[in-house]
Amino acid sequence: MSVKIPVIEHMTYKTGKFKFSCEFDSAEVFPLLVEALSLSNLVQSLPVLPNSLAKLETELIRRSIFGTAAIEGNPLSEGAVGELLDLDSDLVEGGGVVGQAEMEIQNLRRLYKKLENREVAPADLTENFIKEVHKTVTAGINYYHNSPGKYRNEVVKVGNAAHGGVYTPPKTLPDIRALMDIFMSWINSPEMKNADFLLRAAAAHYHLAMIHPFQDGNGRTARFIEAVILSSSGAHLLSLMMSNFYYRNIDSYFVAFSDSRKSGTMIPFLKFYFAGVIESLGEVQKRVLDGLSVVLIKEELAVFLREKKILSRQYDLMLQLLETSKDVSLRALYGDPVFKPLYTQVAESTARRDLKKLNELELIKSATGKNYTINWDRFKRL
Repeated sequence: MSVKIPVIEHMTYKTGKFKFSCEFDSAEVFPLLVEALSLSNLVQSLPVLPNSLAKLETELIRRSIFGTAAIEGNPLSEGAVGELLDLDSDLVEGGGVVGQAEMEIQNLRRLYKKLENREVAPADLTENFIKEVHKTVTAGINYYHNSPGKYRNEVVKVGNAAHGGVYTPPKTLPDIRALMDIFMSWINSPEMKNADFLLRAAAAHYHLAMIHPFQDGNGRTARFIEAVILSSSGAHLLSLMMSNFYYRNIDSYFVAFSDSRKSGTMIPFLKFYFAGVIESLGEVQKRVLDGLSVVLIKEELAVFLREKKILSRQYDLMLQLLETSKDVSLRALYGDPVFKPLYTQVAESTARRDLKKLNELELIKSATGKNYTINWDRFKRL
């Protein structure tokens, strides 16, 4: 950590001492932070084609919305969420009514659209911004005693025995207001803003979740605030991946909060968080490099075509294999909708020669049975 971040302790009226702190043991967390920052810098330096970036971003937003909703118990499948996100208009039209699960996804779609368009990058976090996020998350949904964009004024309980015990966040509205005021000063302090942005994003997520200022929607709000800090710091794709990581490791996610609360430090949460950052950035790196590899392979195939080493039909077949990552066989050339248009008017003997030619050039190789697959090993030598 490059700067010393102040520790602030506040004594609440009803819940005891609440601490704002990012202190951690260097031996446990610092190596993870260094690895995460190095990987983040590497990923941000990789070139990405606009079309590839847009496609990847759309996929990650879907996964993020599904993940952050599913953590809170939304029952819709990832496929169903994808279908809702494909809609061109809102779900409630002409007095029609939809279920709470669908409304939750619609609200998140509105929120993440702003993140996708880079419309949410405040220099400083503000209470009004956090309240607006919560207002969007819970708008139109009849959660118990929840008022969108307004702090709660009653006791809530979080967690269960399986995830490290039940936590009772600050209980009264005066306590919540005081803690949120301290939180805003602390997260926007020069020390915090000069700290590593990955650490600041984690601190915002963790402390907002621990204050739990709203009656419902706290988790979705805290995870989105984390995403805003990451995105505004240049780690945009990472900002779209962490919620899905939390969902895929939901038990560890809840336990990390409980262990941090019990230990009085953020160390357990930071270790879990940085593991997610490293895993997610590694996936981004692979996806980007795979995309660049496909571009280079297509260029090599274009050279083969110009030099008449392959025919245009064979070139088109290779493009389909690259796009779909499917295996191909003689039967598939005439039965699979992806390949069939290329071979409808082609004799079987010609189709056999196509596969034989591509195999001889090491562009494809034998897979299982009579199937062929792209010979990625050959392209690694390019």
